[in-house]
This record gives sequence, structure tokens and C-alpha cells, in this order.
Amino acid sequence: MAYYYQEKYTCLDCKEVGRAKTCPTCKSKNTRGSGRWGVRFRVDENFKRTNKNLTWFKTKSEAESEKNTHLLKASESTNINNAKFRYYYEIYNKHILSRVSDKSYKESSYYEFNYIFKNYILPHFKDQDIKNITKRDVLLWQNSLTEKGLSFNYKSKIRTYLFSFYKHLYKYYDIPNIVEKVDAFVKPKEKKVVNFITKEQFDKYIKYFENDITYYTLFNLLYYTGCRIGEATALKISDFDIKNEKLSITKSVARKVLNNDYLVTTPKNVSSFRNIKLNKQLVTILKAYLSSLEEYTKDSFLFGIQKPLSTSTIGRKHREAINNANIKPFRVHDFRHSHASLLINLDANVLLVAQRLGHSNIEMTLNTYSHLFPENEQKFIDKLNDII
Repeated sequence: MAYYYQEKYTCLDCKEVGRAKTCPTCKSKNTRGSGRWGVRFRVDENFKRTNKNLTWFKTKSEAESEKNTHLLKASESTNINNAKFRYYYEIYNKHILSRVSDKSYKESSYYEFNYIFKNYILPHFKDQDIKNITKRDVLLWQNSLTEKGLSFNYKSKIRTYLFSFYKHLYKYYDIPNIVEKVDAFVKPKEKKVVNFITKEQFDKYIKYFENDITYYTLFNLLYYTGCRIGEATALKISDFDIKNEKLSITKSVARKVLNNDYLVTTPKNVSSFRNIKLNKQLVTILKAYLSSLEEYTKDSFLFGIQKPLSTSTIGRKHREAINNANIKPFRVHDFRHSHASLLINLDANVLLVAQRLGHSNIEMTLNTYSHLFPENEQKFIDKLNDII
């Protein structure tokens, strides 16, 4: 909407204000002003909204004509085919933030989205016209990721973010998804190595915490349940069902979030919601741990009470225990692999392993631990031989 205005005349004799150069009251020509027309309006120009104020027109129609000329030029400058990549990224970023607000997109996922775009995608594409980006540009970009020495999984994840971006543009702006026309990264033929520790190694490891009941309980829980560290640190007192000897996994702690040190959110996927049956030894450890706590409620964090234990402190304690036990280094996450190995050696079938770990499908479990099952298969063959 435009606002038209005319600079009025002021009579210097009687102070009357009017639109005519001659004062209508005292007929004096001793007036000040121009009587010129002006127009104010807002316009989207070069993909930015600005305020315009055009002045010094003899008539209102001249002001209107000039305004229309500006609007026409502005519309040409904001033609969708002339936009830079970064313009659409800003739009897409607002879309993702709106999904964070309505809880349909995790804050931790947005942190990763933002990091990947700013470090791996925008530096390459941000100043290019969206219409001029070709399959060759995308291929060269993918080659640059390989040259950085990134793993196949991480390169593929970065590519997925760019693919989703273009999928959004195609859906709402009719911009072709150029990424889908370029071959994805080829997975190298290599045997996946899963790092885990044996029961004997764990016994050496856990001795370090015999006088530290908090971390003694935490690391026992990780080993005997296969929980993710985010799931373990998100546990509340009420999640431990003493009577039925079960642990309820319904949430996870995210550390990489926008405005907080941590955020309690949902687990990794739908299958991650689960109830884990606990062995007697772990139940005894958990009961002793709860008895050692002075003040807590059912809504207190199981580890940390007021707030979840710091992952940096957990990592430091973990490294100290490894050095003390003089065993091969392994990650906190490798407790999940160690638990899976323990289950498989106890003749657990793949479905049970997948359920306890919260895998979304059995294929994921087989892809990760298939190399552990052949040894287990021999046990069945030996039993079968005994029957005959």
C-alpha cells in the first residue's frame, strides 16, 4: 500500500496552511512551501524488504507513475530465477526453525543441520545463482568432500542434507532437485569393525569405581543394558521399576542444543522406546545406589539428581578406568557393542539383541553384528550333533 502526500504552503503573514501558493484567507503570496507531491511505500528489492520515499513531483499522477516504475524494477530483481543459493537457505532455515518450535524437529538435529550447512554446503554454493547450479557443480562439491578425508557415512549424511534442501525447493518453488541427478557416494567394500570388551575386561575396568558408587552403577548399567549414553543420563528415578526389575527407556539427553547446556528429548527412533529386563546383579547394584542417595524424588535424574551427569566428566572417568585396568581403549558408546556381544555369546537370537538395543529393524543388528554370529552358530551345531 502506498501513501501519497503533498507538501503544503504556509502563509508567513497569517500563518494559514493550505494547498495553494496564494493564501486562501488573506490572499497573500508571501508563503513558504513547494506544493510538490511525494509517495511512501514498501518494496521487496534484491530479496530484501525496504521502505521507499519518493518526492518532488508536480502532480500526484507523476508520483504514482514513478512508484509503479520502482515496483516493476523491484519485481524483476526478485525474480525467483535470479536468487542466490543463500537466499533459499535463509528461507529453508526459517522453515526448519519453525519445525523446531512446534517440536516436529529436534533441537539436536537442528544443531547438526546448521553445522553441516555452514561448514560443508554454504561455503561452496552460497554465492551461486540457484538457476546456474549444474550437475557438474554438485559432483565437484561431492569430490571436495572426499578430498577432505571424510568417512563414507558422514559424506552421505552431508549429501542427504543438500538433497532434502532441494526436495523442499522443488515442492514449494518448482526448482528442480539437481542432487538426485548426481550419483551418490559409493560405499567402500570393507569389513565393519565393531569394538567391544569381554566380560573379563569389563571386570578389570569396573574395579576402578568400587569406591565411587555413582559411576560404578552407571557403567554397570551401560554394560548390562546396552543403553545409549544419552538414554542412560536421561533416566529418572521413576524409570527404574524395582518390583518388576525393569528399566523404562522413554527419553534421551541431547547436548548440542541452541540455548541450553542440555535438553531432554525423545530417544533416537520409535524402536528406542523400550522396557529392558534387568539381571539380578544389576538390580542389586541399583538398589544399593538408591539407598546411598540422600535426597531425591521420583522425578530426579537417576544419575545427577538435579541435572544429568556431564558427558565430559563421564568421558574423563571412563579414560581413567581404562588406564587403570590397562586394557585397549574403547569409547563409552562401545558398551552397546559389548552388551550385544555378551548377548550373542549367551545364545541370544538376533531379535532379542535388536529389541534390547532399540534398533529400528533386525537388518541394522545383522549389519552391525553378523560377524559375531558364526561362532554362535557353531554352538548350535555342537548341540545338534549331540542330539544325533
